[in-house]
Amino acid sequence: MKIKKKNIYLVRLGPKNHNWQNLKNNFSLDNYVIELSKLKQNEVSELYNSVDCLLFPSWYEGFGFPPLEAMANGLPVVASNVASIPEVVGEAGLLYNPSDVDGMVKGITSIMNDKKIKIEMINKGIKQSSFFTWEKSVKKLVNIYNDVLNY
Repeated sequence: MKIKKKNIYLVRLGPKNHNWQNLKNNFSLDNYVIELSKLKQNEVSELYNSVDCLLFPSWYEGFGFPPLEAMANGLPVVASNVASIPEVVGEAGLLYNPSDVDGMVKGITSIMNDKKIKIEMINKGIKQSSFFTWEKSVKKLVNIYNDVLNY
């Protein structure tokens, strides 16, 4: 599979780490990786609006805020199918087993090469993210507490 776009970069957000540096060095990725550390909320939105998709290859997540933020910002999501991520992403993103590199590549290439798929994922993602507002979460939590108290 090939991606039609020529200039592709990986933007990595998070603390620097020795394993990541080794990976970059071993595969000569220095010219293709932009590393960022802490960002303000408005900078996060700017970042989401300047990239083509979110790749989220996590092995474990408590909730999965980055995919939710990305979808709310109109960004297609390619994410691993573990922990809470399938619940957060739903049918709005492309999910793969985190050990399946080919699945990850297939997800990225389908977004990059097929504008129809990309637009469909953006629309589904915006809709999916609307199910996870703080107001809706508080209402669900209050209902759970009421159920427990009335048991």
